[in-house]
Amino acid sequence: MKKRVLTLLMLTTIWGLGSWWYYTCKIKGFCDSSYKALNTNPTIPTTANSNNTKIESSATQMLDSDADGLSDEEEITLETDPQKTDSDGDGIPDNEEVGSEPGEALDTDQDGKINALDKDDDNDNLPTLLEIAIKTNPLEKDSDGDGIDDATEVGSNPQTPINTDNDKLINAIDPDDDNDGLTTIDEIAIGTNPLKADSDGDGLNDGEEIGKTAGKPKDSDEDGIIDALDNNSSPKAEVIIETNENQNTVKESQDAESSKNQANNDKEKTDTPAKDEMTIETIQGTADSEIQASLLYFPFNSAEPKLSKSASKYFKKITHWLEASTDNKIVLTGHTDSIGSKKTNYKLGLQRANIIKKMLIKLGAPKAQIKVSSKGENKPLKTNKTKIGRKKNRRVELTPLN
Repeated sequence: MKKRVLTLLMLTTIWGLGSWWYYTCKIKGFCDSSYKALNTNPTIPTTANSNNTKIESSATQMLDSDADGLSDEEEITLETDPQKTDSDGDGIPDNEEVGSEPGEALDTDQDGKINALDKDDDNDNLPTLLEIAIKTNPLEKDSDGDGIDDATEVGSNPQTPINTDNDKLINAIDPDDDNDGLTTIDEIAIGTNPLKADSDGDGLNDGEEIGKTAGKPKDSDEDGIIDALDNNSSPKAEVIIETNENQNTVKESQDAESSKNQANNDKEKTDTPAKDEMTIETIQGTADSEIQASLLYFPFNSAEPKLSKSASKYFKKITHWLEASTDNKIVLTGHTDSIGSKKTNYKLGLQRANIIKKMLIKLGAPKAQIKVSSKGENKPLKTNKTKIGRKKNRRVELTPLN
């Protein structure tokens, strides 16, 4: 009898345990491993479909193994390392480089590699880790916005970045690399050297020579070259216009016969200059105007000239003619011999033309109706192999236009 009771009790217990297991595990799903993992974090809700069947979720969805603010699942999707706070080792945590929207992770240089995996976020050839160390902006190719990229301003040795003016700021983050009072971006715009405080080497700082407004740099001698690039911004060149008894034309014609015919039709007006006076040689038949073209000859070394009587009379006539109509204009073209560099001679030719322009303006000629240009050494009248030839090539040609 006891055996039967014990057997019955045992079967009843087994049946009860089996029923509980079936209800708990099969019907409710409480025995599922993912349920246990999810419920270790009470903030994660469970969901069910219309049939009351639990929807399975990954346990990694809310795990953040490296505590960088990105879940393991997000890092797997982004291909960053869920076990590293800084996957690319550039010193910036993954979550900062990914941004606020993991689905739209930051890619500053748009090279297809997100910042969190890119060792050079702005593609300026300087690693982000290095840019952090030297204090340039790892997300900007040109940290100081001066128009020169960081890599160029840092130089070939990134461990010792270039610092032209030896101040506390390296060039890549210094708005004024040479400490001349002008920003690098302004110097690039006006053509001075942003790495040299005295671009023209005349002993004056660029900032001083430019003046108060970088957009309107000073040109003291009005030769078309700003003071900061002109090492002779106050020229003292004597202009002597000498007579030419044997030449009757403004320039030699390439056609000998044409030159001969023109010479027969031209007449000269000349005078004999004192040593420090400027005289004038006018050329008739060179323009359909009451004002004739002229040649003004320059000695090699000279001082500020005086006007001879004939030159003064001619300049006054030019001035009155210019004042008579805004349609009347003249062009002053400076020329040089071949001594010196082409660049220097171009500047010298321009200076010579501007000397004549200043004289005319002083007499009252309208500034806007006087144009200046330079041919430098490119249009010689005579050979530069002789002293006389070079003297003929040092000139300004005045040409009336109307």
